[in-house]
Amino acid sequence: MDPSELGAQIIAARTAGELLDAPLDHGFDSGAAYDVQQMITDWRLSRGLTIAGWKLGYTSAAMREQMGIAEPNYGPLLSDMILPSGVTVPSIGESVIDERGRFGVVHPRVEPEIAAVLARDVTDPHDIDSAVGEWRLAIEVVDSVWRDYRFDWALNTADGSSAAYAVIGDAVADLGDLEVEIEVASASGEAEVRHGRADAAMGDPRHALHWLAEQLTSAREVGEPVLRAGDVVITGGLTQALPLPIGGVATARAGAASVTVARA
Repeated sequence: MDPSELGAQIIAARTAGELLDAPLDHGFDSGAAYDVQQMITDWRLSRGLTIAGWKLGYTSAAMREQMGIAEPNYGPLLSDMILPSGVTVPSIGESVIDERGRFGVVHPRVEPEIAAVLARDVTDPHDIDSAVGEWRLAIEVVDSVWRDYRFDWALNTADGSSAAYAVIGDAVADLGDLEVEIEVASASGEAEVRHGRADAAMGDPRHALHWLAEQLTSAREVGEPVLRAGDVVITGGLTQALPLPIGGVATARAGAASVTVARA
């Protein structure tokens, strides 16, 4: 399969609110996977959106084990993907995509994460710690284009690492030993809970942020910022992902910090 063909298939499926069966015999390497991701990103940027940050995937053993993925990846967060705590995300309806190319939600799952909010541009990945203005608790809403979340690393990367929304909550500190919990309550009141720690993300969310900066550096011109002031980076799911049902509410907590998202 040609990468441009796969990119066109993903765009068509997203536009129609449909799922695809994963073509696991694709033969793509990492370069081809990120080429497809860039094609889809360019399509969305052409509709008036901007890159507002980045997401990391599979930085924790819990997520790699759940999805059968052996190594991390990353994808962009577009300007319509970063939402405040307490938001309700819509389920797919008659209109599944708007004129700017924003994707609708088909079969979302949620993961608790630690988000970095950058206070200034970063040109040197080794200088990224001092560029972080604050760390916040977040919930990522993932929504894979691949049916039943059956994919390999390349197909997940091509699909932007399944990113749909990053819901940003309260500020957190003392990342090293921060305990995190996520609870998803259904419309009927039944609840499922997962527990994790902030250091599940590559041993420390700061390590995950360094990894992203190093990955992005190779694709930048010399002197061009690797990351920009105001960018939000979510550093990877800290527990296994949980489905977010229609009418459900997901709440993550870490110390005094919390963040919530509901699904209509």
